[in-house]
Amino acid sequence: MAAVSPTAVLAAGSSRENFVDLDVGAQWWIGLAVAVVALLAVDLYRHRDNNEPTARGAALESAGWVACGLAFGIVVLVGFGGDAFGEYISGYLIEKSLSVDNVFVWSILFSTMAVPLRYQHRVLFWGIFGALTLRLVFIVIGSALIERFSIVLVGFGVFLVVTGLRVIRHREDEGENSSAVGLGLLGRVIPVSDEY
Repeated sequence: MAAVSPTAVLAAGSSRENFVDLDVGAQWWIGLAVAVVALLAVDLYRHRDNNEPTARGAALESAGWVACGLAFGIVVLVGFGGDAFGEYISGYLIEKSLSVDNVFVWSILFSTMAVPLRYQHRVLFWGIFGALTLRLVFIVIGSALIERFSIVLVGFGVFLVVTGLRVIRHREDEGENSSAVGLGLLGRVIPVSDEY
């Protein structure tokens, strides 16, 4: 097992040749899926009563999730070696730091939609679950399309440029109306409540 150097943790590689090439067997993917489903079930069970969270409870729960992430890192270290562990920890730290802006966005959404504190975990859980599910679907479909038709990358690029231009040209006075229109359209497809 290779030792983990500080540079491996901070930057696992700057070019394609420096990345770890892993052959991950089906048993590892099945184990990961079982672990994720089990952890999600524990989280749902723990929050089944919709109690208002305390600062202490939230801190302990956050520490528990970080411990789960680090425990998975140890599985990667033991199963795939120090280089793979370095890449995992690098990715974990980057994702953890990037998730801070998500906390801000969720707090704005919760306050704008007046979601009571006791229901915020449920809304957050199912929102993240839906986002992860859609991300998985789009990654699988997108990867298959890119592998078969490389021109699809141009289409994805055009989509990102158009989306970026729309964000830049977004006018402040559209905020309330576009939100109300979006909620109205959503209400035609799925049941939406005006209150909790």
